[in-house]
Amino acid sequence: MLTVSRSIHIDAPVERVFALMADPLARSRLHPDAEPIRVEIEGGGPLRAGGVVHFRLQIGNRIADYRTRVRELDPARRIVSLSDSAVPFEVRIETEPEDRGTRLTQTETSGLRAAHQGTTGRAPHAEAGKKPRPLARGDQAAS
Repeated sequence: MLTVSRSIHIDAPVERVFALMADPLARSRLHPDAEPIRVEIEGGGPLRAGGVVHFRLQIGNRIADYRTRVRELDPARRIVSLSDSAVPFEVRIETEPEDRGTRLTQTETSGLRAAHQGTTGRAPHAEAGKKPRPLARGDQAAS
């Protein structure tokens, strides 16, 4: 399993930061390497626990197409979603008041094992839009 977490202080109220993060299209536009092609909440309406979001993003010359299900939504505090991709990943977005602004933390956890990591820290198959290859004879699986 691989987990990456980053935090930043934003000079804006928690409600405003959370509203941006609860808008999947607006949030996808913040990704520096991805161009949203289609981002929508299935069935319409606002983001909600149990809701499904469909993402279709252009990342370099590749297309990423997956859905996430919102597992937890605590207004102005936390959003937790899980993808249905070949290698599932969880995204946890948390906001909290800090020094007249907001501390925003995003944590992503993937089901990848360390043995499958390339030198970039990303899974080679994820970048290529492929499924992970099975371990070959002599490969070691990380626990």
